[in-house]
Order: sequence, then structure tokens, then C-alpha cells
Amino acid sequence: MIGGVETVYRAVATGPGISAWYVPHTVEERAGGTGTASFGPEPEMQIAGRVAVWEPPRRVVFDGGEGVDGLSFEWTV
Repeated sequence: MIGGVETVYRAVATGPGISAWYVPHTVEERAGGTGTASFGPEPEMQIAGRVAVWEPPRRVVFDGGEGVDGLSFEWTV
């Protein structure tokens, strides 16, 4: 493990954490919160999503939102 459970959770579940290793992100840190991944400056490069599950410091699930098909991402620490 690269850090304690809380450190690893912050790296995969929060905007600053994800931004440090992937692309700029904002995350509303709560179940049902919003999240946005920014792949570039154009509006079509802003990918919106939802925090489907928020269970710090052990589990977070991101998806496209209620009724939106597509990928979901689940991190369990």
C-alpha cells in the first residue's frame, strides 16, 4: 500500500486526489453528488457524472447519473 487507507481513499475519491494522477476533476463529496472530469477546455470535453456511492474511507462509486447508461467506476480501499 502506498499510504494509509484515508490517504488512498482521498487519491481515488476526491477532486484534488483524482486530479493529481488523472485529469482535472471536481467531486461533490457525498452520495448523489456531482462530479466532472475535464479533458480539455471545450464544453464537449467536460464529462459530467454522479457519486453513486460515498462510503469513506473504504468505497466510492462514480457513474453517469440516474438513467444514464455507460461506464461506472468503483474503488474499494
